[in-house]
Amino acid sequence: VGATGGDAAKKLDMARARVERAKRMDAKRKQQEGEAVVSSSPTIPPVHGAMKCDAQRNVAYQRAQPLRPISDEEAKSILKLRRNVEDLTKVLPTVMKYTGVHYFLTGRSLLGWYRQCGVVNKADSVDIGIFAADYKPSVVDVLKQAGFTLQRTQGKQENGLWMQFLGHGAYLTVRLIYEGDKGVYWEPLWNIWDFKTPHMKTLKYSSYGLKNADVLGQNFLVPAHPEIYLTELYGKDWNTMVDDEWNWWSSPKNGGHALQMEWTKQQWADRTYDKFADSLDKWVTKSSKKETATKETRDDWEKQMR
Repeated sequence: VGATGGDAAKKLDMARARVERAKRMDAKRKQQEGEAVVSSSPTIPPVHGAMKCDAQRNVAYQRAQPLRPISDEEAKSILKLRRNVEDLTKVLPTVMKYTGVHYFLTGRSLLGWYRQCGVVNKADSVDIGIFAADYKPSVVDVLKQAGFTLQRTQGKQENGLWMQFLGHGAYLTVRLIYEGDKGVYWEPLWNIWDFKTPHMKTLKYSSYGLKNADVLGQNFLVPAHPEIYLTELYGKDWNTMVDDEWNWWSSPKNGGHALQMEWTKQQWADRTYDKFADSLDKWVTKSSKKETATKETRDDWEKQMR
């Protein structure tokens, strides 16, 4: 005998309830397993469920590295750098919580944590990213109040801001992350040592969400799928590559062509730490015949930024 209209509607409601219950249970399971992903939007707070580094991946990396003799002095230097970077990593969450922005591990810091549960050999900095839409200039004030000194800056908030601070015996490198076309993120890479004609590359990544991670016992946000991020930056051999062979300017796999800019003296002052401003101002006056970028360079810059 066929079911009445009321029975059919009741069964349909029961089926829908089972589907919704299954969805809730699946979401709860993912959260418990650390699979819940934070949206890339900086306005959405992070969820709980922290990723942890893989000790077996660390063992595989160490076995793949060539053995080479090092002096006691070099060993002490490497150990000191590592301890300073670890100390900064442990202090950073306490400081950054007062900025009110979401920040996350990038670059070598992400590589060191994900690949070897620690710090990349000879790394002297902690690398973090902040979404440009989430950034607040007060970040600089908070870091200064916490005892950090601003060493140098490049770019501006709207087109490639990069900053480097010094604190706890190590550098803190801050890059803004920008949203480009077709689901692509980009971050600036500046040739900071070319004072006369600074260059910037754009490192491009597939858009990513963020997840909580346990980094040296501290809670950090990291790209939700570190393997994709690391492959796009370091190549498919990121888990076995020899760090000494990596060049920060020429080696990135996702770097675009370098854009050359010649800035006015005022622009130099805006981008350079105060204690260097006077000497650089005099140096640029003597050395640079051009006060502004050429029209072709400016057009190329604006096109790249879009």
